[in-house]
Amino acid sequence: MEALALTGAFRVHPFACPGKGLILTLHHVRPFVPGPCAPNRELEVTPEFLEGVLTSIRARGIDFVDLAEAARRLEDPAARRFAVVTFDDGYRDNREIARPIFRRHGIPFTVFVTSGFVDRTTMLWWKVVEEVVGMVPVLTFDLGAGPEVFETASRATKESVANRILCWARTADPGLVFERVERLAGEVGLDPLRPTRHEIMTRAELAELAADPLVTIGAHTRTHPNLRRLDRAAALQEMAGSADDLAGMIGTRPRFFAYPYGSHRAAGAREFDLAREAGFDLAVTTRPGMLHAEHAGHRTALPRVSLNGNFQDLRYLDVLLSGAPFMLWNRFRRLDVA
Repeated sequence: MEALALTGAFRVHPFACPGKGLILTLHHVRPFVPGPCAPNRELEVTPEFLEGVLTSIRARGIDFVDLAEAARRLEDPAARRFAVVTFDDGYRDNREIARPIFRRHGIPFTVFVTSGFVDRTTMLWWKVVEEVVGMVPVLTFDLGAGPEVFETASRATKESVANRILCWARTADPGLVFERVERLAGEVGLDPLRPTRHEIMTRAELAELAADPLVTIGAHTRTHPNLRRLDRAAALQEMAGSADDLAGMIGTRPRFFAYPYGSHRAAGAREFDLAREAGFDLAVTTRPGMLHAEHAGHRTALPRVSLNGNFQDLRYLDVLLSGAPFMLWNRFRRLDVA
């Protein structure tokens, strides 16, 4: 990214491929508060950065639309270029901090909600890991080869150990993840559901947000598992079940879905088929890329562009909007839908 920004190579064909539009991925919007370690820093941006992104994209003549309109524009050769803003998980700051910014600009956005978080039955395991690692100078954890003892006295070692656990957990068996992280929390007396209660909207807050005409609520499974690690029936239950749960919370069944983690290792051809079977009109991954006309035939395998908290600099925005990083990432293929 830095090299593309400094050299201006992103403006040169064949690197530039801006496509018909893009879908942005975010999680948290809030002021950054330094802690003992911040392995999840990439998941949060500041309100000032979000406002700068929205203003800059609109100044480039790109329309902000909701997902339903995005699907329509994929089919329309004459449609103007567009951007969609999405949030994953259902964090309270989406309602309390982000929504006033979107209201000020009249911009729609989507929140993909994990129903088990709202019901307080599922832990935010990555936040539990962050909190535990931040609390202790040493810990024991099994990354698959048996229990290991890790020194976590300094900020550097805390970051390193937390990132190792996070990387393992994103692709491990979901049952093992919950079991081992819950045990880790128990060793330091941390209620594993405390971060969920603190970070995630309640049913009442979600229902109030869903009533906002600028807001679309999408489904994001019941327990946020890596769907590829589940058998077909369990994966379908996670996907369709979350939509059914949310229908009971907000009164309408979501039409749109986001795959947890969303990478190649978390969602593939089987999951794309399951999204259709679960009744979704459209589903998004975290595979990086712009939207092209050809994506109209692959509506349950749409790419997104992450607004990463580690790169909160508007000079990177032109690079992202050019599509150049994604052409390089995808080896000059416009589609990555297998």
